[in-house]
Amino acid sequence: MTTGSDAIVRLAGSIAAQTAEFGMMRWLLDGDVVPGTAMTLGEVPPSRALDRLRSRRSELGLPAGDDAPLLIEPLTGAPVTETALPLHLRKAKVTRISIEANSGICRGMLRHRYNNTQGQGETVPSADSDS
Repeated sequence: MTTGSDAIVRLAGSIAAQTAEFGMMRWLLDGDVVPGTAMTLGEVPPSRALDRLRSRRSELGLPAGDDAPLLIEPLTGAPVTETALPLHLRKAKVTRISIEANSGICRGMLRHRYNNTQGQGETVPSADSDS
């Protein structure tokens, strides 16, 4: 039986996997690789972004092997179809932007709360980061 907290953990994990997938897509596009729906994880050059994507998927029991599709639906693990690709990528982008915006707000509130300590202990995510 799945509890409400299990469902929340699963949803948060799927959001993290979708964000990692979008990071992987950005990394590929920056390298002039145009990913398609038939592309597998084994066809993607090794990178930190790929390692994060595999890790997130593994945590959720989603396909993470070399033969796994690069683009999957984060809740079901089903491959993304060509017709669903534009919407899938828009959702992933919106999710990532939302997470980045909320992270920025939280960092600002923490700086204010802790008397402008300039975020001691805080790490600012890099462009290759999924945080």
